[in-house]
Amino acid sequence: MDITITNTKENPLLNRKEITADMSFTGKTPSYPEVITALAAKLGVGKEVIAVQHVYTSFGATKAKIMTHVYKTAEDLKAIEPKVKEKKTAPTAEAKA
Repeated sequence: MDITITNTKENPLLNRKEITADMSFTGKTPSYPEVITALAAKLGVGKEVIAVQHVYTSFGATKAKIMTHVYKTAEDLKAIEPKVKEKKTAPTAEAKA
């Protein structure tokens, strides 16, 4: 999986960076936990401060556009992000291995 950051916007009011990136992959579209792990390695931050908003793919393509928020602290993420995202971004058995 290859990630290229295309746009970064600083949002000081919410203590976060809003990042847009292009991702190329092989096989199936990566899950949210896999995207979080790859972004954390690329940005040099912890997984607990990244919230993936969207992964946009086209049918049959091996490229996707990712929209994420990277918070300064995990507390900021928990206070601002909706609770519905917790289930989506929870690590699965595949992502742990």
